[in-house]
Amino acid sequence: CWFEMAGARYWGDERTDGALFAVYLRKVRYSSHPSSSLGSSEDSCRQTSAEAGTSDSSDQLQWETVRERVIKAGTLPRLVQSLFSQDGGSDARQLHVFFATYRAFAEPFDVLRTLLGLYDDTLTGLRSAKSRRPEWRSRIRDSVRCVLGFWLEAWPEDFREPPHYPCLKEIIEL
Repeated sequence: CWFEMAGARYWGDERTDGALFAVYLRKVRYSSHPSSSLGSSEDSCRQTSAEAGTSDSSDQLQWETVRERVIKAGTLPRLVQSLFSQDGGSDARQLHVFFATYRAFAEPFDVLRTLLGLYDDTLTGLRSAKSRRPEWRSRIRDSVRCVLGFWLEAWPEDFREPPHYPCLKEIIEL
């Protein structure tokens, strides 16, 4: 049962430990550019099919189908992990949805501790072989800081918890 959704087709659901994902297939176009700043004819540009326009060099086009997972449900740690893309950057698509809805199932302090736990894991490199690479750990730490900044700016009321202000204290300690 296929259906089109913003340039991607729904393939089905995938369950993993602590999460349920919707899986989409997206067609991606790679087009060779004979002239670039480096003068290499092997440089390529990746565009999604929705972004791809017509091209005079259609004989140089290559297509690939990529699998994209979007979290539908999960434990708090898995939902917090979904705020980050596979390359360790923050995923803007997830940020707005998560921070607009998490109050229905979690408290700000719990979310903050989970997010800071991810940050701490990258400092110690305990998660995986990938997280032991310095560039990966640096990318995750920067992304966690970016997510915290986004959260503070967009939903400052989450940090106004008088009289002890536990979330603000945690961020100050960071």
